Amino acid sequence: MRLPLVFTEGFIASYDAVPGPDVAAVNRMLDDLEERHGQPEMRNVIHVGAAVLFATPRIYAPKGVYRITWCYDDRERPTAVACITVASVEA
Repeated sequence: MRLPLVFTEGFIASYDAVPGPDVAAVNRMLDDLEERHGQPEMRNVIHVGAAVLFATPRIYAPKGVYRITWCYDDRERPTAVACITVASVEA
């Protein structure tokens, strides 16, 4: 089931910090997330206090490695994927 993406201010700030050569790889993952959010590989669980977020698989780009953290807008009846941040990770 395809769901639209919505972007938090934190996501926008972290996306704007992605180096130019890496933007295309991040955009491809965003396209995948919109279509495949329900697949297990898109749902690496991250616990932040009492909150549960998901992370995409690693995004290998020319200048770095990233993951997109995200959650549903409504856990019981999702209507959108809320993108929280683009995080740089160690390879």
